[in-house]
Amino acid sequence: MRSLSTRDYGHCPNCGAPNLRHRRDCYVCHTPLGTGERPSQPPDSVDSLSAMLDNHRRVARIDVPTYSLILEGDNIPRHEARFRNIGANGVGVLTTVPCPIGENVQVEAVIQGRTYRAGGIVRHCSASGDAPRPVYLVGIHFVYSVPPLSLLLPPRTAA
Repeated sequence: MRSLSTRDYGHCPNCGAPNLRHRRDCYVCHTPLGTGERPSQPPDSVDSLSAMLDNHRRVARIDVPTYSLILEGDNIPRHEARFRNIGANGVGVLTTVPCPIGENVQVEAVIQGRTYRAGGIVRHCSASGDAPRPVYLVGIHFVYSVPPLSLLLPPRTAA
């Protein structure tokens, strides 16, 4: 087994994060490596934000846009939000309330007549939309889920 050494890494010219040399863009700030330029413009819609974030997923998520949920946290007031997508390790949520990264949150949803409760940590929060009523795409990494929200995912098929 080959081990990685420091020569296998390069540093991002924008944020200084170490990146494996084969990467085309920084895994932290997504700056193209080797040019030192910032990305041209931020995505202008939730769909393009989701597409950008989906490129780096380790576990696939499925879209479930029809379900609403209750979201709250230590510094986040209890409010209604909507599912964007769901996976075995987390959930994407659309909300009108900004959620600080690292915040502990609780999610409660009634789906197909069954109440699901989950706790997690906010891993990303990106704003989209006009200033008076921005929409936030929030990524939550599960810490627990009772019953597991992953039960909503279709069974895996052999490839």
